[in-house]
Amino acid sequence: MPEKFNTPSVRSKRLSESKRITIKLRNEKGQESMAQSVLEQMGVQIDESARKASRAASAVADALEDGGETARRVAKQGSHAAAELLADTKKRVQRHPIEAIAAAFTAGIVAGAAIRWMKKQRQC
Repeated sequence: MPEKFNTPSVRSKRLSESKRITIKLRNEKGQESMAQSVLEQMGVQIDESARKASRAASAVADALEDGGETARRVAKQGSHAAAELLADTKKRVQRHPIEAIAAAFTAGIVAGAAIRWMKKQRQC
Protein backbone atom coordinates (compact mmCIF):
# COMPACT_ATOMS: atom_id res chain seq x y z
CA MET A 1 0.00 0.00 0.00
CA PRO A 2 1.33 3.45 -0.74
CA GLU A 3 2.23 5.47 2.28
CA LYS A 4 -0.14 8.36 1.52
CA PHE A 5 -3.20 6.19 2.40
CA ASN A 6 -1.84 5.19 5.80
CA THR A 7 -2.37 8.61 7.37
CA PRO A 8 -5.52 8.86 9.55
CA SER A 9 -6.91 11.97 7.87
CA VAL A 10 -6.77 10.45 4.41
CA ARG A 11 -8.15 7.14 5.65
CA SER A 12 -11.22 8.76 7.34
CA LYS A 13 -11.82 10.88 4.29
CA ARG A 14 -11.86 7.79 2.07
CA LEU A 15 -14.28 6.03 4.46
CA SER A 16 -16.74 8.90 4.47
CA GLU A 17 -16.57 9.13 0.70
CA SER A 18 -17.25 5.42 0.38
CA LYS A 19 -20.29 5.67 2.66
CA ARG A 20 -21.77 8.51 0.64
CA ILE A 21 -24.28 7.22 -1.88
CA THR A 22 -25.18 9.52 -4.72
CA ILE A 23 -28.09 9.52 -7.07
CA LYS A 24 -27.29 10.71 -10.56
CA LEU A 25 -30.16 11.87 -12.68
CA ARG A 26 -29.73 12.21 -16.40
CA ASN A 27 -31.81 14.25 -18.78
CA GLU A 28 -33.11 12.98 -22.11
CA LYS A 29 -29.78 13.54 -23.86
CA GLY A 30 -27.92 11.44 -21.29
CA GLN A 31 -26.21 14.40 -19.64
CA GLU A 32 -25.99 14.47 -15.86
CA SER A 33 -28.46 17.08 -14.65
CA MET A 34 -28.14 16.70 -10.86
CA ALA A 35 -26.32 14.61 -8.26
CA GLN A 36 -27.66 14.51 -4.67
CA SER A 37 -26.83 12.29 -1.77
CA VAL A 38 -29.44 9.93 -0.38
CA LEU A 39 -28.98 11.44 3.08
CA GLU A 40 -29.64 14.96 1.80
CA GLN A 41 -32.73 13.78 -0.05
CA MET A 42 -33.92 11.91 3.02
CA GLY A 43 -33.42 15.04 5.13
CA VAL A 44 -35.55 17.03 2.71
CA GLN A 45 -38.26 14.34 2.82
CA ILE A 46 -38.19 14.27 6.63
CA ASP A 47 -38.50 18.06 6.80
CA GLU A 48 -41.42 18.00 4.39
CA SER A 49 -43.14 15.18 6.32
CA ALA A 50 -42.66 17.05 9.60
CA ARG A 51 -44.15 20.19 8.05
CA LYS A 52 -47.16 18.23 6.76
CA ALA A 53 -47.65 16.53 10.13
CA SER A 54 -47.52 19.90 11.87
CA ARG A 55 -50.15 21.30 9.52
CA ALA A 56 -52.36 18.25 10.03
CA ALA A 57 -52.04 18.49 13.82
CA SER A 58 -52.91 22.18 13.65
CA ALA A 59 -55.96 21.44 11.49
CA VAL A 60 -57.16 18.76 13.92
CA ALA A 61 -56.69 21.11 16.88
CA ASP A 62 -58.67 23.83 15.07
CA ALA A 63 -61.45 21.37 14.22
CA LEU A 64 -61.68 20.20 17.84
CA GLU A 65 -61.78 23.78 19.07
CA ASP A 66 -64.50 24.68 16.55
CA GLY A 67 -66.48 21.58 17.53
CA GLY A 68 -66.28 22.50 21.21
CA GLU A 69 -67.45 26.04 20.51
CA THR A 70 -70.32 24.72 18.39
CA ALA A 71 -71.39 22.28 21.11
CA ARG A 72 -71.38 25.07 23.72
CA ARG A 73 -73.41 27.32 21.43
CA VAL A 74 -75.97 24.59 20.68
CA ALA A 75 -76.31 23.76 24.39
CA LYS A 76 -76.84 27.44 25.18
CA GLN A 77 -79.48 27.76 22.43
CA GLY A 78 -81.23 24.62 23.69
CA SER A 79 -81.25 26.02 27.21
CA HIS A 80 -82.76 29.28 25.99
CA ALA A 81 -85.39 27.43 23.94
CA ALA A 82 -86.39 25.29 26.95
CA ALA A 83 -86.65 28.36 29.19
CA GLU A 84 -88.76 30.11 26.56
CA LEU A 85 -91.07 27.08 26.22
CA LEU A 86 -91.54 26.92 29.98
CA ALA A 87 -92.32 30.65 30.16
CA ASP A 88 -94.85 30.34 27.29
CA THR A 89 -96.50 27.35 28.97
CA LYS A 90 -96.85 29.23 32.26
CA LYS A 91 -98.43 32.20 30.47
CA ARG A 92 -100.89 29.95 28.59
CA VAL A 93 -101.93 28.16 31.78
CA GLN A 94 -102.45 31.51 33.54
CA ARG A 95 -104.55 32.90 30.66
CA HIS A 96 -106.60 29.75 30.01
CA PRO A 97 -106.58 27.54 33.11
CA ILE A 98 -109.64 25.38 32.24
CA GLU A 99 -108.38 24.59 28.72
CA ALA A 100 -104.94 23.74 30.16
CA ILE A 101 -106.46 21.30 32.65
CA ALA A 102 -108.62 19.71 29.93
CA ALA A 103 -105.60 19.37 27.61
CA ALA A 104 -103.49 17.79 30.38
CA PHE A 105 -106.33 15.37 31.23
CA THR A 106 -106.77 14.42 27.56
CA ALA A 107 -103.00 13.92 27.10
CA GLY A 108 -102.96 11.67 30.20
CA ILE A 109 -105.82 9.51 28.90
CA VAL A 110 -104.20 9.18 25.45
CA ALA A 111 -100.81 8.28 26.99
CA GLY A 112 -102.44 5.71 29.29
CA ALA A 113 -104.33 4.15 26.41
CA ALA A 114 -101.14 3.98 24.30
CA ILE A 115 -99.22 2.30 27.16
CA ARG A 116 -102.05 -0.17 27.74
CA TRP A 117 -102.18 -0.99 24.02
CA MET A 118 -98.36 -1.54 23.87
CA LYS A 119 -98.49 -3.87 26.89
CA LYS A 120 -101.27 -5.87 25.24
CA GLN A 121 -99.24 -6.18 22.04
CA ARG A 122 -96.20 -7.55 23.98
CA GLN A 123 -98.27 -10.17 25.76
CA CYS A 124 -99.62 -11.62 22.51
